[in-house]
Amino acid sequence: MNTGGGRFDPDEGFTFFVAGVNINNAAHFHPWTLMAVNDLMNESGVAELRARTEPPDAKLMLDSGIFWLSSRHAERHDLTFYEALTVAPEEIDGFGRLLDRYVAIVQEFGDVLWGYVEPDQGGADCKRATRQELERQGLRPIPVYHPLTDGWDYFDELADGYDRIAIGNVVMADRNVRRGILTAVWERRRRHGKRLWLHALGYTPNQLFNAYPINSSDSSSHVYALRFGASMCMGRAMLAQFGELVDDGFSYDLDQYEDPERGLPKKTALLSWIARSEVIAWRSQWADLDRALGGVEPWPAPLEGERIVRAAA
Repeated sequence: MNTGGGRFDPDEGFTFFVAGVNINNAAHFHPWTLMAVNDLMNESGVAELRARTEPPDAKLMLDSGIFWLSSRHAERHDLTFYEALTVAPEEIDGFGRLLDRYVAIVQEFGDVLWGYVEPDQGGADCKRATRQELERQGLRPIPVYHPLTDGWDYFDELADGYDRIAIGNVVMADRNVRRGILTAVWERRRRHGKRLWLHALGYTPNQLFNAYPINSSDSSSHVYALRFGASMCMGRAMLAQFGELVDDGFSYDLDQYEDPERGLPKKTALLSWIARSEVIAWRSQWADLDRALGGVEPWPAPLEGERIVRAAA
């Protein structure tokens, strides 16, 4: 199944979505942004979504808001986040309201979205049931695979059935677990021997993406400073972190919020340019390999004698 979103281009190349609200002016410099349904429960959020999707080259990814919902449920019921994520949807506080809002947003904006992630509450059986109901209503959400809990058979099922898969379990994982997830998912996808777009949920592109070519990702790291202080985010070169940009020349004045030179709009524009430079670096890495190796394939087919993975009939 081709997942929904009228502005998805499978030939676009590696893409990074900046997640957050109140960054509409950043979309002029970095057209790939993400908004979550929990930020669209009122008209001000919908107004920002409408403004972001108005330019014809804007690429907005809609997140279901399940991360927010499960986090809130975990706090209220003394659970870990991953425990709350496996709770059945009907037992999660506010799931029905969030789902109704999700459907309404997708029905109104689906044609101008890059894509929309399924409400991935509960285990594989729950996700199947929710996704089938959404598909019955004419929606085509991007399915979410959780490597730590779903099992490989479920990945194979999704890989055989959809053109895009979102990968979870990486937001709160430490570095070694993240590396293991990316390695295992990339290898499993490679052995399917078919075209498949992989998106890493809540993952800032780093040097691992130069080794494992996950197609896209999203994170709020580039807007962290907008919410919590005047300092700048991490500096990177070819996706590898090299330090913090904390000099006064890279900060903004909290007391001059609207100032064109020292205020928030200028800081937002600078952060969006940093995000865009990382997309350029990401794509340049593979362009350099292509020139050096003469048509290198980032997703090589299964090797001779290697087992090709397919979901069970």
